[in-house]
Amino acid sequence: MIGPLHISAIWDFEFAEPEYLWGLLIIPLLIAFKILFKKNAPISLTTIGKRHKPNHTFPIIQWVMFSLSLIGLGLLITGMARPQDPKKRKEKEDSFVQGIDIIIAMDISGSMEAEDFKDEDKGIENRLDASIHAAKEFVSKRENDNIGLVVYGGEAFMMSPLSTDHNNLKEKLDELTTDLVVPRTAIGDGLNLAAASIYKSEAKSKVIILLTDGVNNAGEKDPLEAAEYANAYGIKVYTIGIGKNGEATIPVDYGGVKVRKSFTVEIDEDLLSDISERTQGKYYRAEDEEELLSIYADIDLLEKSKQRSLSVTIEPPEEFRWFVIPGLLLLLIPLLLNHLVFRQIP
Repeated sequence: MIGPLHISAIWDFEFAEPEYLWGLLIIPLLIAFKILFKKNAPISLTTIGKRHKPNHTFPIIQWVMFSLSLIGLGLLITGMARPQDPKKRKEKEDSFVQGIDIIIAMDISGSMEAEDFKDEDKGIENRLDASIHAAKEFVSKRENDNIGLVVYGGEAFMMSPLSTDHNNLKEKLDELTTDLVVPRTAIGDGLNLAAASIYKSEAKSKVIILLTDGVNNAGEKDPLEAAEYANAYGIKVYTIGIGKNGEATIPVDYGGVKVRKSFTVEIDEDLLSDISERTQGKYYRAEDEEELLSIYADIDLLEKSKQRSLSVTIEPPEEFRWFVIPGLLLLLIPLLLNHLVFRQIP
């Protein structure tokens, strides 16, 4: 299709299909034909129920009707060329956010009940409470992202699939307890399930945040194999080792009686660093709640959703009706006059 034609010298219009305007050349041809080959035919006035003999000719009226027909024809042809008013064209900036798909893989093994993160003012009793609190704050800032939750201890399972329903995700976080999984820590299984939950995502950025306070001592999947699997699908893994150095107190249930026992903190930092390096991520260590919140804030900055703008042109509306309707009327008027008012005499 030929591009819009500007004829601002005649009208302040553009024509979406200007090739139809070549049809206007028929008008001078019709005028020439009328002048050269047609004589003015005598016409007479007629009334309903009466016939009068012709006694006058009306060449001026004939030319007026002929001119009306030509103008009508010209307007119809112009309407077919789809006239548009360029002043009504609009430019619109359509902005949208390109989100990031994120899986939080959280260790909820028994050692996450260690009380080295206890903060009574915030209602935080242990590492798990602090982890839940920090994760919820992080989720609240990522309103445009799909976020899911995988939890693991001696086994791993999906708690909440990728979704923008962050209220549901926060409810699932609030439901977490160390009783949901069998004892021990299967980091490899947790990472593998998180990667399997996100690898089919069409998002350009795919991220796993893997949090643990221990060492890999259970499960079927080797953590480094899981990291290679994630890396093969372009998944970036940020690892967080949570827990203070030294010893931590963990309440242990002995027949319904809670007894606090001291345990040595063991975090395989070399493994977590290796996982993050193999996936172009980053390893963090959190020894208190403030550090944990700071880590999530840092990840939030590193993995910002991208704001994109798209310029959209809204084409002006078609103005053909202002040409076609008058054109049809001007063609109809001479026809009605010839049949109702004037009668051609052979």
